[in-house]
Formats: sequence, structure tokens, C-alpha cells
Amino acid sequence: MKEPAFSDLLSTELLVDTVQKLSLARDIKTVMRIVRSVARELTGADGATFVLRDDNLCYYADEDAIKPLWKGSRFPMESCISGWAMLNKKPAVIKDIYEDNRIPLDAYKKTFVKSLVTVPIRTVDPIGAIGNYWAKQRQPSEREVALLQALANVTAVAIENIEVRNKLEEKHKLVLTYHARSLSSQLNPHFIFNVLNSIQYYILENKQLLGLEYLTSFASLMRMTLDNSRLDYITIEDEVKFLTRYIELESSRFENKFKYVIEVSDEINEEDVLLPPMIIQPYVENAIMHGVANRTENGELSVKFSREDSKLFCRVKDNGVGREKSAEINAASTDKKHKSAGMELIGSRLKLLQEIEKGEYNTSVNDIIDKNGKLAGTEVVIEMPINEDV
Repeated sequence: MKEPAFSDLLSTELLVDTVQKLSLARDIKTVMRIVRSVARELTGADGATFVLRDDNLCYYADEDAIKPLWKGSRFPMESCISGWAMLNKKPAVIKDIYEDNRIPLDAYKKTFVKSLVTVPIRTVDPIGAIGNYWAKQRQPSEREVALLQALANVTAVAIENIEVRNKLEEKHKLVLTYHARSLSSQLNPHFIFNVLNSIQYYILENKQLLGLEYLTSFASLMRMTLDNSRLDYITIEDEVKFLTRYIELESSRFENKFKYVIEVSDEINEEDVLLPPMIIQPYVENAIMHGVANRTENGELSVKFSREDSKLFCRVKDNGVGREKSAEINAASTDKKHKSAGMELIGSRLKLLQEIEKGEYNTSVNDIIDKNGKLAGTEVVIEMPINEDV
């Protein structure tokens, strides 16, 4: 088997480490400090800038370079290469700044810059750009550009995470507490750590394509979580997409030891029926971690949505080892606190929603007994009022 290049391993490990650090960032200054350093290290650049879009201006908010560049300066979007990358939603790669008419030479004459690459932070509606600069003329490679764009994509998620958190802090204190903790519960450190370990495994086994696909799916799941957390309600359609992405990641991590199905009954219009976000996933996670994951093979997980009069039901069913056996296994687990806290948070949030909406939110947990009277798994039933987008 061909071994992955040492430089590729280092770059991948650096990106994985950066994802972990950015997931813990609580303000934009921390994000910029992390990213400016990593940007230089990924490509061996002599300088890096972190640029934020300020209406129609490019604001050079931070930099890490061998000599000063433009920190604190603002330039019109149309006359700045970072602005070009944002407006065109793609990287700008320039071997010789004196041969490219997109470069405002007056701004570069007093700098060391001879070559550069700048990539947009988020390719859909960019919010900034990351620039790398070299003192000697060179052609940035496709790999270097791809690494820098991957860093920019992760940075976009980190910034959105911070924006979501800041907006949540403006809401009512009680609603904020349960909402933010539910978000934290979904992106809990254990899940993130396990996902990143899986990515490292793929790379070390020379399965870099699988590793990149897994990282892309993980980033997509984080984005969905952040997008959903902005809303009081999401459609059944969006909930199914989110649960599908989450279960696929877990299925891959557990080497496909369980099969799953998500069903929506015919009487439900997936585009119109709404439910609060961040309610179903913790129960699905529980069914995987404490149900089918404890089987050696042939695990089955199902999530089914149905409607009865003015009530919406979601049934999460697994053919795991059952609550009693799971409790025995968990007795030696170091993660009992997370499980207990997660379920308590959801229970508290359901009570809060019931008070706010004056509708019934109930849950029940039932053992599944087969025709021979033997334990065959667990079913959780979540009941909530029907909300429709009319």
C-alpha cells in the first residue's frame, strides 16, 4: 500500500487541529489569531491577512507577516484583490503582482509581496477573505490553494457559530439557556472528537478521499445545526435532511454495523409541517450510542413521523440491547454525565415549550417485546402539537 506523503499528513493533522480550536473559539479575535497563523503554516507563506467585508469595503482586520502589510486599512471592494475574490466567489492566484491588472500597485509598492493567493471565506455570500503572500515570486500550487480554501470554509462555520451565539444572547434568558445548551449538546465534544479521529484514520490508511468526504459531511452537519439554531421552527423536510446527515456520519463511524430508515407518513406535508429544532436528534443519538452500537451486528434504527388529528408524533425505534442491559454497560462508562444532562435538557426544553405554546409536548420510553416475549429493543415516542406554515 502506498503511504500518504508526509507533508499531506502534516497538513491534514494541522487542519483537524484547527477545526478543534475553532470549535472552541468564542469571539472573532480568537478566530483571526488562529487562522492567520495556520494560513502561513499550511502554505509556507511569508505573510497572511484576515480580511472582513465591511459593506462595500475590505477591512484588513489582522495579519501575520515578516513585515507590516495593511492591518487596520480599508479599501474599496472593486480595487482590492481580496474584494475580487469575494465578489467573484473564488480564489485569486497571482504569480507576479506586477503582471496582473487586478492588483492596485500603489498599495503594494511599500510591501515585500511578489506573489499571492487569496480565497473567499464562504463561497456563497462571502463574508471575508484569507490572503497568503510571498516575498519571492512563485506559483502557488493547486494543493496550497485547496488547503487555504478548506481553512476558509472551516473559518466561515466558526464565524457563523459565533454570530449565532451572539444572537442567542439577546433572547430571553430562560429560552437562551435551554436553546444554547441544546445546541451545545448536539455538537458535544465527544462527537466532534470521534469524527476527527475517524478522519485521521482514513488519512493514515491512505484513504484521503474518504477522509475529505467525511470532513465535508461533518462541516455540512455543523452548518445545518447552526442554521437550524437560528430558527424557532423548521420543516419536517429540513429535519429529515439533518437527521439523515447525522445518522450517515454515525453509521460510517461505526463501520455500518447498523441500518437505518427515516419515514414520513402520507398525511404529513413535509414542506409545511413545522417542529422545533434540536428536539429529535438527542433521542436518535441515544438510540445509536446506547442501543444499536452495543450490538455486534445487524443493528436497526428507524425514525418515523406520523400525524394524529392535531398532534405530531415522532417514534425513534432501535433493536439494541434494551434499557436494562444498556444501563449495565453504561455503569462503567465515563460519559454517563453527558447522557443524563442531555436528556434532562431536552425534557426541560419540552416543558418550556409547553408553557410558551400552551400545547402538549410529551415523551415516553417503551421496551419492545418480540413474539417470544423477549426484549427486542427500545422505542421513544415524542408527541408535540401540529404547527403548519400557512
